This record gives sequence, structure tokens and C-alpha cells, in this order.
Amino acid sequence: WYSMGREEKAESLFIALEGQVDPYLPLYYRGRIAADRNEYEEAKDFFRRAVAVSDSFPDAWIHLGQTLLNQDSLNAAIVTANRAIKATGDTRGFWYFMGIAFSRSEQYDSAVYWLDKLWHEDTLNTRVQFSLAASLERDGQFERAVDVFENLIAREPDNAVALNYLGYMYADSGIHLEESIGLIGRALEDEPDNGAYLDSYGWALFRLGRLNEAESEIRK
Repeated sequence: WYSMGREEKAESLFIALEGQVDPYLPLYYRGRIAADRNEYEEAKDFFRRAVAVSDSFPDAWIHLGQTLLNQDSLNAAIVTANRAIKATGDTRGFWYFMGIAFSRSEQYDSAVYWLDKLWHEDTLNTRVQFSLAASLERDGQFERAVDVFENLIAREPDNAVALNYLGYMYADSGIHLEESIGLIGRALEDEPDNGAYLDSYGWALFRLGRLNEAESEIRK
């Protein structure tokens, strides 16, 4: 029922199962349902109870950490991930989570460390690649961030988020401005009404001195 989106039906069954079977799964899925409803305090309670019942399965740990991230409890999320790694022995499963948690807490050097480890293990994962490139840029590693973004775009030429990010990096730095316009323009072909992309495009035009066009894009 849960996989079919019938959460109320699923929830009633998981409530009925509590006390009749191993409580880990009912607690875990009730946490998932609460998180889907953005009921983060309730979700956090279910996930904490699930890991208290059995701390060797990574799924409840990961969702507990994600719930803490959703509440912007960033330090608690990092502490939870470290506890989970010790409890489960599943280090690689938490590398992406650690990278995102450190990035959200603006500890970009640590974010790069974890995301770089994971990307070298899974170079086909574009989600990891994008997060690594963004963290590199925020950590001040501009040239390496460009390399990672260019590699991603070469593999996925229509990745609008990556196109916009790299284009904005160029515009914000005042370099490769014609290329910046081209990159952001390709992102806008995919999402012509995306406000972030229009903002980037306007900024690149401004940097080029095309003020009337820049004003038009910003007004959009």
C-alpha cells in the first residue's frame, strides 16, 4: 500500500502490526509516512525508536538524518551519521549524506572530502557530481569546480541545473561571458520561465554591458 501511495491504508496496517512482528519495520515505515507529510517531529520519533530497536540497518539512520536536515538541525544530522556509520559499518552508504550535511552547514572543505570519495567510487552518479562541483565552487576551488561541471555537461548536455550553475559562475567572475550566455541560454531552452535562470541570464548580460537586455530579463 505504501509503494502505491495509499499511505492511510498502509499506516493503519503498520499500526496493527506493532507488537505482532519485529517492530523495526512498522516504526520505520510510520516514520517514512510522517516525513512524507512533513510531520518531522513525529517522523524523527519513529526513526529514533526504529534504530533503538535495531541499529544495524542503515535505512532508518539515513531517514533520521534526512529528517534532521529538513529541520536544519545540521550538527545533529552529522552526529547521527557518524553514529550510524559506527553502528552499521556501512560507510559508503553515508558518504553522500555526510557531504550534503557538511555543505548545508557551510563546511565546504568537509563536504568536498566526502563527495569526492563517493564520486571516485561512482563516477556515473551525476547527482553526486553536481553536489561535488557546487561544493568545490563554494570552497573556493574554482578551476576544479569548472572541470567537474564541464565533465558533467559533456555527459549530460541538457542538464539545465549544471548549465545554469556553470554559466552563473562565469558571469559572477566576469570571465567567459559569451560562453556564460550560451550555457544559461541552453538552460532556459529547457525551462524558459525559471526565475533563477532568468536572473543568471540577466546578470551575464549586465556583465557584457547589454543593459537594456539585462533589465528585460530581470523584469521577467
